[in-house]
Amino acid sequence: MVTRALCAALLLGAGACTSPAPAPEPEPELRVEGNTVIYRGRRLVIGTKLTEWKRAFGDPSRYVDRDGGIYVWDDRGLAVSLRYPFPQGDPHVAALRIFFVPREVDFWPRSVFRGGVAFAQEAEEPGGPPVLATLRAGVTAFDLEHHQHLSTRYGFPNLSPYTVLRFAPSGGIGLELCSVQVDPRAVRLPWEAPPP
Repeated sequence: MVTRALCAALLLGAGACTSPAPAPEPEPELRVEGNTVIYRGRRLVIGTKLTEWKRAFGDPSRYVDRDGGIYVWDDRGLAVSLRYPFPQGDPHVAALRIFFVPREVDFWPRSVFRGGVAFAQEAEEPGGPPVLATLRAGVTAFDLEHHQHLSTRYGFPNLSPYTVLRFAPSGGIGLELCSVQVDPRAVRLPWEAPPP
């Protein structure tokens, strides 16, 4: 006859033999959908006013006077490039840059982006499944090619007309930089003439 104490000990012992389930990965704080970036629930559209981006990310750490202007958030691993030419009193963001590895470059943040970036794109073919990928340090072009074809534009691979990636040279550590930027074929800023 088995006593209650023995049953309890057997049950506890059986539980100790199983390994705990791995903790689910946290939801990335940045999500890219087309020309829209979602940061902690706030939607930011490439081509909109710089003030919107400052509301989302806080005050930038510094300004770099290059290529129309670059605002850097050193503690977040992020930077935005301004549209050039732009009205001095009304700057608009042309690109968000997300930095995954450190570099000694003046516009590179002093800290890297520590989380992941969720990338979502509608299917290229009607009725097909959407493309979903998580971008983070260490991801390689080979990893992403399992999700979709990486095309090349401006000499770098891209996931969509808006999202351009830069990987470390072969044998490197993978993804260095993700840029979500204006696609001149699709985004026209208020002061630009309409296409002919």
